Formats: sequence, C-alpha cells, structure tokens
Amino acid sequence: MQLASRRFAIILLVILAVQLGLLIVSIPRQRLHGDEAWLGEQAYFLRHEGVCRSELFRGFAGQEQMVLVTHKLFIVLGATAVAAFGWGVWQLRLLSLAAGTVTLMLLVRHMRTTDKRDTEFGTLLAILFLAASPLFFKFINLYRPEVMLAAFGFGSFYCLSRALEDKGRGHLILAAITAGAAVLVHLNGLMFVVAGLAVLLYERRFRSAAGFVFLSLLVSAFYFADVVGHWDLFLHQFASVPSLTPDDFHWDAPFWRLLNEHKRLFRKPEIIFSSALFFGSAGYYWHYAGRRGRAQVFYAIALIVTLGAIGQAKTTPYAIALLPVFAVVVARATAMWWHDRRRYPRAVSILAVSLWSAFIIHGLAADALNATTGKRDVAAESRQMAAYVPPGTAVLAPMDFIFDEIQHFRVRALLAAELTITQDASRRFDMENVTAYADAEHIPTIILDHDNLIRLGLEGQAVGRTFGGYQLVAHLPVPDCMIFKKQEG
Repeated sequence: MQLASRRFAIILLVILAVQLGLLIVSIPRQRLHGDEAWLGEQAYFLRHEGVCRSELFRGFAGQEQMVLVTHKLFIVLGATAVAAFGWGVWQLRLLSLAAGTVTLMLLVRHMRTTDKRDTEFGTLLAILFLAASPLFFKFINLYRPEVMLAAFGFGSFYCLSRALEDKGRGHLILAAITAGAAVLVHLNGLMFVVAGLAVLLYERRFRSAAGFVFLSLLVSAFYFADVVGHWDLFLHQFASVPSLTPDDFHWDAPFWRLLNEHKRLFRKPEIIFSSALFFGSAGYYWHYAGRRGRAQVFYAIALIVTLGAIGQAKTTPYAIALLPVFAVVVARATAMWWHDRRRYPRAVSILAVSLWSAFIIHGLAADALNATTGKRDVAAESRQMAAYVPPGTAVLAPMDFIFDEIQHFRVRALLAAELTITQDASRRFDMENVTAYADAEHIPTIILDHDNLIRLGLEGQAVGRTFGGYQLVAHLPVPDCMIFKKQEG
C-alpha cells in the first residue's frame, strides 16, 4: 500500500473504531421499533405451540389461527433463538447482530478474493460504508428481517461473483440457494433472484441463468409449505395487509411503483447520503472499470429496479438489503479514484471528497444520536404495568407489553383494536369505541401508552375517572401510561 493510502487507512481505522464504540453503546436498552413485538410473538408461539400465530391481532384476518403472510425463515430462526436462549427482546435481537456480523465478514472476503489490487484499502472503505450507514447501524440492533435479508442476499451476490470468475457449478448452486433463502427471509428477497438472472444474462451465461432461476425458485417455494390446505386464509391475510390498496393489484402497479422509487432512496437523510455516494461511485465505476466492474454495477441497478417494482411501501428500511452491494461498488470506485486521482479531472476529486465527507459526518452524527438517545428498559416498564393486571387474564395494551409479559397474560394489541374499529368508516378511534371493543372482547384491563393517551385526548385525567365502564386506576409517570379496569357489575 502506498504511503498516502496508509495514512488514509489510519484515518479510516479511527473512524471504524468510533463506529464500533457507538455500536457497543447502542446495544443496551435499545428502543423497540415497528413490528418487533408482532414478529417476536410469532416466534414465541412457533416455539411453544408449533404454529406461527398471533394473539396481539386476534380477530384480525384470522391471525389467532395462523399467520401465513410473514417472514418465514426469519420467524423459524427466531423460534430457534427462543428455544436456545429463552424469551426476551435481546435473545431475538441476537439474530440481527449475528446476521450483520456475517454480512461484514462476507464483505471482507469478497473484497479480498475478487480484486487483488490493494485489497486492504478497498476493504476498509467497504466496511466503513456499510458500518457507518445509519440504516444498517440502526437495524443491526433490532429483531426485524432487513439485516438478515441483506446477509442472505449478499451471500448470493458473493457466490455469484465467484461463479463468474471460476466458471464452476458449486458457487452458482450456492448463489441460487441463498437467493431462494433470501425470499424465505422476506419476499423482497425476490430482487436477488431477478438481479442474479439479469447479471448472468448480461454475461451471456444462458444455461447458468436458467439453472440459477430454477433452483432459486425451488428453494423459495418452501414459503408456501404451511400454506397448503390454507389457501383461503393466506389470500385473505394477503389482501388484508394494511399498506396494500386495490391499485396495488393492478397489472401496471410495478411500473408506477418503480417511478416512485426515488421516495425510498432519497426520502430521508438516513439513506440520502448513502444513495448519493453510491450513484456517484456507480457512474464513475461504470465509465472507468472493465466488464467485471460493470457487471457489479449492473447487478446493483437490477436490485434497485426490482425492489422498486415489487416494493409497494417506499419505506427506507427496505433499502438495507441494497447496502452491502452498494458498499462494494463505492469501495471499488473510491480505491480506483484514489490511486489514479491525478489522471482524472479535478471535478471528480471534488465530488468524491464532498460525497464521502457528507456521508461520514452525517453517519457519525446519526449513529451517535441513535446510540445514546431513546433508551428504554422495556421489560422493566412492562413489569410495572403488569402489577395492575390480574394474572392470566386478557389485557388490551401496546404491543411492547409482550416483552416479557407474554407468558403471564393474553395480550391484545391496541393497534388491533384500532384496525377493527376503523374498518367501519363511520367509527373513530376514540375512548368510547376502545372501551366498547374491550368490553365486547371480554378484556378486563386496558393499558394506554403515551402516544395513545395523546391521540385519545386523555392527558391530565384524574385517577378514578370512568370511561365506558372502565375506571382509571393508575397513572404511571415512567413510562407515561394509564391503566383502566372494568368495573364490577
């Protein structure tokens, strides 16, 4: 490695050390996010009852019987974690930490085995890009499938890259299997099947392309293993996904989704800087790299296009699966520019320095904020609430309450109540309808968290007030929640 590269590498190592420190700080008492409780509950019941189902959403699309539209392999591995380590949010989150570690290890291996030029420098750049990306940093701490999808997807990319080099069948078979497994982790994993097909056709490996698609789809077909005999329930649950609308089932929906994909990649700062650095690097790499480099860019673009076409929700976390491949392109392009920077126009260097600087500064700031704010001991909070709930009874509560009270109560989600209430357009999510729902479902206790207290206009209510036959018996300051009990008689 040249002297200038060594000095730059030291800077990269310092930044990486800071990133590692932030990650360690971020792990204890990390806040819950999105569907962690719902997914965790499915893993719990799969482990203890042998069926993936949900009490949180009892009465909604038959989820109390079986949950058929879910992240199948991810839930199976979650159930395995519960069996091995017991029930708890961190036992489940170990899966994402493990998947993130595997992704970084694969990234290092890919950088060292597929390009012999200054692998140390390029590897550091790739690791820095992935580790500093705020979305990857945030979701490696959560029991959600995005980081695991990235691991399986990048595993397919790595094996496919090796297959293109050695022309052997072994790596191609592994690439197909891991692409199919990515679909089992999350249906968005289909983008790795399409991208693999696209790059094999680009390389004129037509027979390999056919074999790759066949084996990938064969593996992904296991998604329907528990659907056989329950097709009506599966279709009902699929049609009941809250984010889907009738327009999503129209033949031209993929086209309109793709036109709106910029809303995912350039929607929020947590992805904007990563996307900008990738697209700048991809343009440069395509122009100056050889055919193998262009194949990598082609694969990344195929991922973006496919995700855009199939990903109805333009939520930014879906882009996490793109980041390891982005890291390869960014690292390769940056290393190429760094070694030959005096040959290129000055504007190229200004753009490269600007994009990298903005990415690193924002990444460090966002990751530090994530690591040090919003801390919660969810299990301790739930224990405080549970003291007011009769053992073994049903409770209408925030989904987070299942950590770690799922073993002691039948927990129904407030979100399930809201979805049920608002199915009738003439009904509003208000305290009158919430208490009517709880009474009809024979739920004696209602717990309302801070957000729902605000939504229902209950701030400042005095203990003892009665709403629809439910009396406010406690207002806990930490966490800010109110507990209501059904009055006798």
